[in-house]
Amino acid sequence: MALAKWLAEVGERQQRKHGKNRTMSEPYIPIACSLHDQYEIAIMHKKHLKIKWSDESNVSHTASVLPTDILVKDRQEFLLAEGEDDEDLCIRLDKVEILQP
Repeated sequence: MALAKWLAEVGERQQRKHGKNRTMSEPYIPIACSLHDQYEIAIMHKKHLKIKWSDESNVSHTASVLPTDILVKDRQEFLLAEGEDDEDLCIRLDKVEILQP
């Protein structure tokens, strides 16, 4: 139940910040299994990743993040992570352009 509450809070904060839902109107394009494995390994080992991604407004972001989980919602996969300033992030996986350990 704690995870569900946390996810709801992150979603509400993002809706207030961006005025939109986490899901995007563009169709989701599944990522390669090897990329998914890299995220899972980073989560298990609590390893920071440097990633570049586009948000729902197509604004590009680059940050070192600490992945905490992968969320599947509405047939879309999201990386849940802590940002550099301890911000809770929810990043759609097919919008990640660059991934570096």
